Amino acid sequence: MSLISLVAVGCGGALGALSRCILGTAIQNRLLSSFPWGTLIVNVLSCFFAGCFLWLSLDNLFGLMATMGFLGGFSTLSTVNFESVEFAFHGHTVKGVVNMATTYICAFASASLGFLVMSMLA
Repeated sequence: MSLISLVAVGCGGALGALSRCILGTAIQNRLLSSFPWGTLIVNVLSCFFAGCFLWLSLDNLFGLMATMGFLGGFSTLSTVNFESVEFAFHGHTVKGVVNMATTYICAFASASLGFLVMSMLA
């Protein structure tokens, strides 16, 4: 990978991580729930856009910045796993399992929907 590609991925990742922090926190604060809705919604959005970009087959600098960079920084698999384990650790195992299952099912459906929407618009 070229230096310019690495810089593009890094810049996209930084923007994605900042966007995730701002949006995820805003959603979570708005809903006032112990369930991590902010993380779930951010991941579902990320997967939807990943499905869109998958359909577009972006094989250029913008594609790297958008997918590996921005969406890689925006989505947050490690946070989902952390929150789920934290639920289980505090005696809320069912809530942790529901969090994991909901995230992965919605993520798959959202990516599929993004791909489908793009194919219908073409």
